Amino acid sequence: MPAIKESRNPFRIFDRDKSITERCGSDTLIYSKLWPIIFLFSSLTDIPMNLPKGSKPGQHRDWGWLPTLIVCGISAFLYYGYLCRIVHRPAQAIAYLVPFNILLIFYLVSYGRIISNTPGHAKDIELTKGKDKLYTVLGDPVWCNICCIWKPDRTHHCRVCGTCVLKMDHHCPWVNGCVGVSNQRYYIQFLFYTTVMGIWIFTTTLAAFIQFNSLATFDAIALCVLIVGGMLTFILSIFTMSHVLLILNNRTTLENSIFQKWDRARKTGKSQDKRITMFTQTGKSVFDQGKKNNWQEVMGVRKLQWFLPFSSKQVSDGVHFGYNPDTLVEYNNDKSTRVIEEVKPNAI
Repeated sequence: MPAIKESRNPFRIFDRDKSITERCGSDTLIYSKLWPIIFLFSSLTDIPMNLPKGSKPGQHRDWGWLPTLIVCGISAFLYYGYLCRIVHRPAQAIAYLVPFNILLIFYLVSYGRIISNTPGHAKDIELTKGKDKLYTVLGDPVWCNICCIWKPDRTHHCRVCGTCVLKMDHHCPWVNGCVGVSNQRYYIQFLFYTTVMGIWIFTTTLAAFIQFNSLATFDAIALCVLIVGGMLTFILSIFTMSHVLLILNNRTTLENSIFQKWDRARKTGKSQDKRITMFTQTGKSVFDQGKKNNWQEVMGVRKLQWFLPFSSKQVSDGVHFGYNPDTLVEYNNDKSTRVIEEVKPNAI
C-alpha cells in the first residue's frame, strides 16, 4: 500500500528538489569551520542542519552545550539586572526578591533535572532486544534497523541522539537532548516556572518602570530586563499551555504533528481513507484515557509532585501505557489500511 506522502519541508526556499541543508554543502571545509554559527542558527530557528562531514551519527555535537550555556547566561543576566537595577528600596527587596528567588530555585532545579536525566532509551530495556516481537497495545511493533531492537509503542528514533527514545516528545537543543518518558515531567515544570518567573519579572519591572518616572531612572540593562521578561511572559505562556493541552490529550509533540497533518488531509478528502498509528478513523487516540488519567500518567498521582522537581518516580516505564479499551476495540476493528508515517525528528 502506498504510504502517506511526506509534506515538503517548509524551509526549502530555493527549489522543489533541494533543501537548505543540501544547498549548504555539509562536506565542505568552510561548513566545518562555520559549524558553531550554523549550529546556533539551527538551535534558534529549529531548521534542521546536517552535521559536518566526518562527524559520527548519533554523537552529541561538539557544540551541543552551547544552547544550555545561552540559557544559563540569560538567567544570570536577568538575576543581575533584576537585583541591581530594579530593586531599590528595602521594602521592595522583601516583596520582590523573596518570590523571585523561590521561583528561580525551582526553575534552576527543574532545568538541571532535564539536562542531567536521560529521556529513556529503548536499548536499555531487555524486552526490546529479544528475537521475538515485542508485545504492544497497538499490535504492530516496529523494528529499528539502526538500534537493532523492537520499538515499544510511542517510541521513535532520534537521528540527533542516534538512539530510540521511549515516548519521544521532541528533540530540544535547549536541553541538549530529547524530551521523553523519563524527563517530560521536569520539562513541563521547567516551562511552568520559566513562565511564572517571566510574569513576575515583567509585572514587577513594569510597576517599577511606571513608579520611578520610566526612562528617567531606567538604564539599558533595566529596559532589557523588562523586554526579556515580557518575551518570556507572552511567548512561553502560549508554549507552556500547548504542552499542557498535549498532556491532557495524551499526545506527544511528534504524535500531534502527524495527527494534525492527517486530520487536515482527512477533512479535505485527501487522506484516501488511510489511517495513522494509534488513531482511529474518527480521530480518537487509543491512549486517551480522559483528562485526569492522562495528566497523572505524566505528572504523577500526588499533587505535590506536579510542582516539585525533586522526586524521580515516574508512572510509566516507557513500554506499558494506559489505554482506552473501547477505543482500542474500534482501532482493531477498523478494516481500512493503516499507514504508519515515518517520524523524522529534527536532526542538526
